Order: sequence, then structure tokens, then C-alpha cells
Amino acid sequence: MGEIICKVKYYRTFEGLSQRELASLSGTAASTICEIESGKRIPNVLLAVRIARVLGKQVDELWEDIGY
Repeated sequence: MGEIICKVKYYRTFEGLSQRELASLSGTAASTICEIESGKRIPNVLLAVRIARVLGKQVDELWEDIGY
């Protein structure tokens, strides 16, 4: 399995949102957003969809498999 690249932080900062704001809009805790952005946590499908909607993206735009 390849490495998964998380682009949530990139799109969050592009949209001018703090972790706390993204968390609030997507129905989770700011600490969860922090863990997702740092690669310590992979969100479940529902949360991934919520984050994508807030950022105006598709889920597959936020996580990229750079497989080997």
C-alpha cells in the first residue's frame, strides 16, 4: 500500500479557515482536524464527506494515494 497524502490543511488555509472553524462546520473537534492534517488519524467516510463539503471539494481531492 502506498503513502496517503492529506491535503485538508492546504485547502483549509486556502479557504481562510482555522482548524476550529473547519471543525465546527464539519461537526467534529478541532483536535480531530489537527490529527487528520498531521496524518495521525484517517477520518471515517461520513466525516471525510463533511470536511469535503465544507471545503467545496470531492473527498478524493483531499486525500491522494501516491502508491508504489
